[in-house]
Amino acid sequence: MRFRHVDSYYRQETFDFFSQYPDPYYSISFEVEATAVKAFAKDAGYPVYRSLCYFFCRAMGRIEDFRYRLRQGALVLYDELHIGMTVPAPGRRFSFVHLDYDDDVVAFNRRADELDTQGRDRARLDQEEHSNYIYVTAIPKVPFTSFAHAPGRERTDGAPRVAFGHFLNRHGGLWVPIGLTVNHLFIDGVALGELYENLGQVFASPG
Repeated sequence: MRFRHVDSYYRQETFDFFSQYPDPYYSISFEVEATAVKAFAKDAGYPVYRSLCYFFCRAMGRIEDFRYRLRQGALVLYDELHIGMTVPAPGRRFSFVHLDYDDDVVAFNRRADELDTQGRDRARLDQEEHSNYIYVTAIPKVPFTSFAHAPGRERTDGAPRVAFGHFLNRHGGLWVPIGLTVNHLFIDGVALGELYENLGQVFASPG
């Protein structure tokens, strides 16, 4: 976990303002074309869901705002983001699996295969605390149009929460609904706009 302490935060006034809110979380839902991501996953033999998580993390990690966190009461900026994702577990349950992002998609999936298998063996709900994760889940049978995640356990939790829904056929391509919950202490609409643009670029040219 590489990070640096932030002495001067360009959003300090906004951070202080939303720090007064009892619930500073808010949600947004949107669709992104994922035709190329699904084709890439199929050709490479990778799970589609994991590929969506990977390329989403790549797009989000390029935006500084999503890498700020509070760590032991101090504001820090992480160098990169990692992935905490749900996977099915026995008995209609699920597990959390934590995957370290790697620019090398082959190396990422090689390590992820083993952890994914472990997560599917039994229900594991361990979470990495105070770290640079985004948390991702999927509801693959539901083409939702809006989504709200359970907020973090702390008002200052900066980890974004992401959900992928059922693929939709639109305009000759496959589109995936995305539900995203963020903390207004760290994320404003400008960052969300940049994320949407990044997702369009990354999802169009995966690999």
